[in-house]
Amino acid sequence: MDDIEGGLHFLGITAVEDKLQEEVPESIQILRDAGIKVWVITGDKQETAINIGIACRLISDSEKLMVFNEDCKETLRQGISSELRELVRRRADQRKNPGQKKDEELVIDGKTLSLVLSDESLSKDFASLGALCDCVLVCRASPSQKAEIVTMMKEYEKSKLVQSKPWGLKWTGWLQHLTDNKVLSIGDGANDVPMIQRADVGVGIAGKEGRQASNNSDFSIARFKFLVRLLLVHGQTTQYRNANLIKYSFYKNIAISVMFLYFQFDSGFSGQASIDSLTLNFYNTVFTAIPILIFALMDSPTENLETLRKYPKIYNTSNSLTVITFWKAQIKAFVDAAICYYIPYYAAFTSGGNNLDGLFAVGRISYIALQGVVTLEVLTISRHVTTLFVAFVLYSWLIMFPFFYLFEYSMQVRNTRISSSNESRPHTSTLLSLRQVTSFPRLAPTEER
Repeated sequence: MDDIEGGLHFLGITAVEDKLQEEVPESIQILRDAGIKVWVITGDKQETAINIGIACRLISDSEKLMVFNEDCKETLRQGISSELRELVRRRADQRKNPGQKKDEELVIDGKTLSLVLSDESLSKDFASLGALCDCVLVCRASPSQKAEIVTMMKEYEKSKLVQSKPWGLKWTGWLQHLTDNKVLSIGDGANDVPMIQRADVGVGIAGKEGRQASNNSDFSIARFKFLVRLLLVHGQTTQYRNANLIKYSFYKNIAISVMFLYFQFDSGFSGQASIDSLTLNFYNTVFTAIPILIFALMDSPTENLETLRKYPKIYNTSNSLTVITFWKAQIKAFVDAAICYYIPYYAAFTSGGNNLDGLFAVGRISYIALQGVVTLEVLTISRHVTTLFVAFVLYSWLIMFPFFYLFEYSMQVRNTRISSSNESRPHTSTLLSLRQVTSFPRLAPTEER
């Protein structure tokens, strides 16, 4: 080798510097302050991985690490069990004395990890231990092992939720798992693709190692530090908008449906609707669509979104969509529908030259009242009210009145054409006008009800 490389003159040397990106330690600390458990899975050797952990501020004291480098499965099982019991005891003491809290950090290599993943009971114990730790550092891990770690933690969180429920309600734990305790994987190389695809949310970093991770991810970012804004700002804002969108969509549809249900008690359950079908179809497609659409696109939980990043401890503490808040909104729909229906129903004029007791007249008044209440509801739940938003809220309610005028005008024109057609054919006695065909029931006077 010395003979081959002897006498060479270097004209230039190029290399790719493998170092941490800027603001990585600060970003990881913000994520940990937000209550997010951080696992570092790398293919580097153990000494390098520990140095990276120290540089990222993941490891506070390298002398007090829980390190697992075992070749024997039984020895590993005993070590994990003893550390798990000790960690559970320390966590119980920390709950009694919060001031004595210290970080618990774990390091395991790929060879030992293969023993863990090959045994189901051992993997459950290791998952329990890792879930209690503040930081887990996995070194010498292959791409397949990275994906298996993600699967192991997902199954552990699912089984923990199911087991926490009483007998007969185990299925609620499975449903809760669909929304709680999600796993996010982030990587920048092709060896991270299996892990990114296996996670609930995959984030790829487009960097010097290519775009394989970015192309196979749910979200792509240019720097690791952008993950903080993705989770704390965009994540919380999207969750707030979608939660209120879901509640409002159920609320407005239940309100109009229940109003028809109330009418059935007064119509003998005949199936007759209190308004025409065209007006009903415009309820979701035109009259109530624009305000909630603007809300879902533009509203925000705070006036300055950087507040969400400045205070990471409020992450994942929102109660915008829970079982209680959801059913409160639906109960409100029943109450609003009752108010908007029964007040016009019992206030209808039943005598005089300008009486107002027709079926569609009372039904239309109830419809207008409910439309106003439903439209104002989206304004009351909004936290970031703008002039544009208020303008569209008013527009979606006021547009009903020219619609009703055009609808009545079109019906009059249609009736006129039908009448003219009947007069031109006097021998036909079976063609009747629209008002002759349709019998609009009238509300009974108050004293006869």
